Parts: sequence; structure tokens; C-alpha cells
Amino acid sequence: MQEKEFYAELGIGRIRALTGETILTYHETLTAINYISKEEMCIILGGDVLNANDEYIYGFWDYETNSTLTRGQNVCLSCQKALSYITSLKDKEKNNYVLVLDPGE
Repeated sequence: MQEKEFYAELGIGRIRALTGETILTYHETLTAINYISKEEMCIILGGDVLNANDEYIYGFWDYETNSTLTRGQNVCLSCQKALSYITSLKDKEKNNYVLVLDPGE
């Protein structure tokens, strides 16, 4: 399943005009990560935090695939890292920012 089809199926996200990326709110990001984890869909390679004007201003996280682990283990660890980063955002940041997930393989 392609990235845009995935978000459309979940009914979340919007397209960022500048780049064509799908951007998600805080709660949509949690929905996407939980679904990816449950279905072992892909390894999340990282994500960026944007402001309400779709500008990269805050921070990011990334995950480097570990070749000694199985695909399923990498999916699980990448989702854990994404959730850890997202849930560490302050409450005011959760309401003012949108996020871009970088689904890998």
C-alpha cells in the first residue's frame, strides 16, 4: 500500500502543498503509528515537527534499521521510538504542530 493510500484509508492527514507530503496532527500521528505497529506495515524511519504554517521549525527523530534484527523487530522498535518522541512533546506543542512521518520499507 502506498503512503497516501494508507493515510486515505485511515481517513487522516492532509497534503502539504509545498512538497506533496502528507502531514498529520498529533492525534493522527498516534493513530498512524499504532496502526503501523499493529499491522507491522513498515519501519518508520523518522519524522519532523512543523508549525501551523507547515514550516520545519522544531525538531525531528529518526530510526536506523538494525540489520541484525528481523523486520518485525525493526518495525516494533521504530514505532516505539516514534511514540516516545511524539508523546514527549509538551501539551502546547501537541496542539500547535503537525508532523510528517517517513515510512520506510
